Amino acid sequence: MFRAINLLAIAVIASSGSIASADQSRCEAECGALGAVTVVGCAAITYFTLGAASSSCTAGLAAMEICLENCLPDETAAVSRQKTEFFGEFDDSYGFDVVQFQPDGRALVRLSQNSGFGEWSLWGTGHRPTDRIADMNGDGLDDIVQFQPDQRILVSLSTGSAFSEWENWGTGHAPRDRFGQFDGQGGEDVIQFQSDGRALVRSSKEGGLNDWKLWGKGHRLTDRIADMNGDGLDDIVQFQPDQRILVSLSTGSSFSEWKNWGTGHARRDQFGQFDGQGGDDVIQFQSDGRALVRSSKEGGLNDWKLWGKGHRFTDRIADMNGDGLDDIVQFQPDQRILVSLSTGSSFSEWKNWGTGHRVSDALIDLDGSFGDDAIQIQSDGRALVAKSSNGSMDNWRNWGDGHRFEP
Repeated sequence: MFRAINLLAIAVIASSGSIASADQSRCEAECGALGAVTVVGCAAITYFTLGAASSSCTAGLAAMEICLENCLPDETAAVSRQKTEFFGEFDDSYGFDVVQFQPDGRALVRLSQNSGFGEWSLWGTGHRPTDRIADMNGDGLDDIVQFQPDQRILVSLSTGSAFSEWENWGTGHAPRDRFGQFDGQGGEDVIQFQSDGRALVRSSKEGGLNDWKLWGKGHRLTDRIADMNGDGLDDIVQFQPDQRILVSLSTGSSFSEWKNWGTGHARRDQFGQFDGQGGDDVIQFQSDGRALVRSSKEGGLNDWKLWGKGHRFTDRIADMNGDGLDDIVQFQPDQRILVSLSTGSSFSEWKNWGTGHRVSDALIDLDGSFGDDAIQIQSDGRALVAKSSNGSMDNWRNWGDGHRFEP
């Protein structure tokens, strides 16, 4: 189920410099890309995979398709380029907090306090940078999950002020396992897509997970997770080479038979709540700048509709004004942040919401009010935050020190 963060958003990071400057400029002009792209859970897949041989961004788009085909784009609540610092709701006040995993295994947390972060506090030990973040017991607080080489899954629950001792919640797990709300009974469930097409699920229960159960067949490692019918249960989506979108709905105890929900799709399609009418909608950014949306309806998706112009493949999805509808954000080379708000049936004209922004800014609700805020980690360890406020971003403010700049 989608949270305040759009987990399928494409994060743009600085270029590694392996492409000729002429081709770099050409790609910037055509796609608005400022370097390499990666998807959450997909490491070091560069936009300019073909290097100087690329005469346009076609190769870059192909690289992104390869990334989506081989990586897990929506597996955790962790967003942004940071490797050891992640966001989660670890206590029940304000917005998202920050956890930092140390080389010695300590987990340090700074809680959001509306106008800044609190002091760093030791919340747990035995952690790793690869730990995952999910609400495993359904109490509204994010917990820490660690997959072991012996296939055990260890869970450290949040108490609101610390992480509990590690507990073994079962075996048969792998780092590729993903989380979702498949049965609607509380905590996050765990799904594992097998090479033979089976989808195995361990649903949550009080104090642990139920045994592995077969929920469906015909699945792929690249299947996507989204609530397509708005019933609060996560479903499975599969994009076909012939541009069909297949959907397997969750019944609460298994996945239904695959159904064809339409054509004209691509693996780069993203999900969001653009009309607020129920299930997740599908958006596709075109090379000519158009934003096409298929909004959800009972039992399927409406036809493709033009929702906006002037878009780029690298546009980000976030609820910037807090109305529950996802909007579109575009970072400019001159450090402006442009926002196109959803009206429920289209995207509004682009407006300049502020300056001093970077494509690596994370968009997340840090104060629990209005919409998603922007956070920018500086090379000196400062965390600068520009809060969303009534149609613009407030001035940058220092929310604290000791953060890690990890481009």
